[in-house]
Amino acid sequence: MLFKYDADLILQGHNHIYERSYLVKDLVGKAMEITDANRVDTGLGREDEGKPYHKKAGKPDQGTVFVTVA
Repeated sequence: MLFKYDADLILQGHNHIYERSYLVKDLVGKAMEITDANRVDTGLGREDEGKPYHKKAGKPDQGTVFVTVA
């Protein structure tokens, strides 16, 4: 459902640590099941260390970042 509506960011909770994925698409299983087809950008997504993630307006299915904070 989240990929169907092209979610840019997914926030989820209760893990007692901070975790953030890189830019992925069509990931429907566990993180251990990620494949090269799911990886959009494996950089850090930070301006000060490489480059930020960019998505072009009007182009669906360019990936999503998952964040867990608790």
